[in-house]
Amino acid sequence: SSGATQSKFAGPTNTTFDADNNRLFVSDFTNNRVLVFDTTSITNGENATYVLGQPDFTTVSAGTTQGKHRNPSDTPYDPTNERLFVTDSGNNRILVYDLSLGITNGMNAANVLGQTDFSGGGTGTAANRIFCNSLACGADYDTTEERLFVADYENDRTIVFDLSGGITDGMNATNVIGRSDFSSGGCGITQSGQCGPRSVIYDSDEKRLFVSDLLANRVLIYDLTNGVTNTMDASAVLGQASFTASSLGTGMGGLNSMRGMAVDSDNHRLWVADGNNNRALMFSFAKISAADGSNVLPAATFGQPYSHTLNTN
Repeated sequence: SSGATQSKFAGPTNTTFDADNNRLFVSDFTNNRVLVFDTTSITNGENATYVLGQPDFTTVSAGTTQGKHRNPSDTPYDPTNERLFVTDSGNNRILVYDLSLGITNGMNAANVLGQTDFSGGGTGTAANRIFCNSLACGADYDTTEERLFVADYENDRTIVFDLSGGITDGMNATNVIGRSDFSSGGCGITQSGQCGPRSVIYDSDEKRLFVSDLLANRVLIYDLTNGVTNTMDASAVLGQASFTASSLGTGMGGLNSMRGMAVDSDNHRLWVADGNNNRALMFSFAKISAADGSNVLPAATFGQPYSHTLNTN
């Protein structure tokens, strides 16, 4: 059941681990907060150490201020600069917390992206706006190039912020992927388009960006070896037989309402949470590298048997 206590969640949507400081960040979506756990030692049902987005562990009200959240959904972390990024989906913004001096309950964010200031929560298609509409907008941070990738769900695009020169409130994204420019919108089921991107993850070793294109039931893969360019084509697709297909899939080559993703660079694997198929899929980088836009079968499944007929019982 839902409830705002120091140890309970209501609709958690994402976790991020800070290995340097043994901290686990959990986006507690419905409670409008992010909980921080000290993982030096772990016990079942342990209490969170800190809370962000609320002044204490019992308050759950949403807000559009420097210290409040509205449906936070993702929490990428920058270990070099000790910055936590929170995609504050209900407010169509990304809050940036400077944790270099530690964490205090209900502390203010240092910067905001997607809005010009901390009081704004409106939508837009400009280079300095995102449009989540209370849905889970995903994000990931590239520690090598200091880039923040944001899945801009309702705008059918992924935007890229270059943070190598620092962060200023309401700054423009540097690049857009999935649209022809920052002012256009609309679902595009093509090699250069996107349709409801839900989550993103970047593999710095292989220099590839993975985008779960939710409404097209596919994962798009972008080769960023030579950097990011606006309107760049995806290099491969998972979940569909071509870049122009978008059907729901229940067989081994299909996807249906994907959630989060994870990259295992050491073992050259991509993991995809295939939500409505009640399974997680593991893809081999070797198969992905050989893709030319045709369907790539996963190397293994979890939660269901590896077969072309799903067993959802």
